[in-house]
Amino acid sequence: MLTMSQKNCVARIAWLLLRIRPHLPADLKRPEALRLQLPRADLADHVGTSLETVCRTLAEFKAKKLIDLPNRKTIRFINVEGLARISNGPAFD
Repeated sequence: MLTMSQKNCVARIAWLLLRIRPHLPADLKRPEALRLQLPRADLADHVGTSLETVCRTLAEFKAKKLIDLPNRKTIRFINVEGLARISNGPAFD
C-alpha cells in the first residue's frame, strides 16, 4: 500500500475527502450535501500542498462530476468510487 507521501497531490486530496466524508455533518438546507468544516487552507496543510492546488483540484473534481460544491462550506459526493480510483485506495464509509 502506498503511503500518503508517495501519492501525487490530486490523489492525496481525493484520499482526504474520502477519509473525512463519514465525519462531516449533513447540511440541512441542501439534500445529500455535507457541511465541509475544514477550510481549503487546512485541507492544503493536511495533504502538504498549496491552497491554489486544492482549489484547482476541487474544481477539477467538480468538472468531472465526482463532487458538487453548492457553496464554499458544503460538498456533495456524486461519484465516491471515482474518487477512490483517483486516490488509489478504498472508498471509506
